[in-house]
Amino acid sequence: MTLQQITAHLAVIAAGAFLTGSAVASSDKAWLELEAKMSEVCIKASDLDAAVITWSNLDFEAKTAALVTGKWRPKHMKGQKVTMLCLYDKHSGKAEVQEFDLILLK
Repeated sequence: MTLQQITAHLAVIAAGAFLTGSAVASSDKAWLELEAKMSEVCIKASDLDAAVITWSNLDFEAKTAALVTGKWRPKHMKGQKVTMLCLYDKHSGKAEVQEFDLILLK
């Protein structure tokens, strides 16, 4: 299985978990704090210009999934728009990002 196929499968799993809404927040404030921290870390990890979180799912127990959209920084990429899948570890506060090809889901 290629990295792109794994990424596509993770997105489908994340979407399913998002739709079921299985977790319950301890408080609205706690959810907002988690979302703010995850957004900050994922945007920084993406290393994109004009990066924004376009989707996130805070319902996983140990990790959070998010899509970050922005523009490539390297000059040879000519500022092309890109979407990155970010997996944020709630316990360590670290994030991993990979390019996310939305074409795989069609």
